[in-house]
Amino acid sequence: GLSQEVDRLTFAPCVPKDWSGFKVDFRFRTTMYSIHVTVGGKAQLLLDGAMQDSNSIIMVDDQKPHKVELTIA
Repeated sequence: GLSQEVDRLTFAPCVPKDWSGFKVDFRFRTTMYSIHVTVGGKAQLLLDGAMQDSNSIIMVDDQKPHKVELTIA
């Protein structure tokens, strides 16, 4: 699932075996985060194209759309 603690969004998705992924829009105050989870491939987390070092992102309320791409092995 997803868990939020103040401005940090942490990813630990449990995806059914027959799913190839899913998409969800997440609003942080007045800012939208478009999250796309893909199953299969090299595990990685990207925020607006930038590789993240952990399984979480720091969200900002800048009223600009943001794209999150999570790939789970």
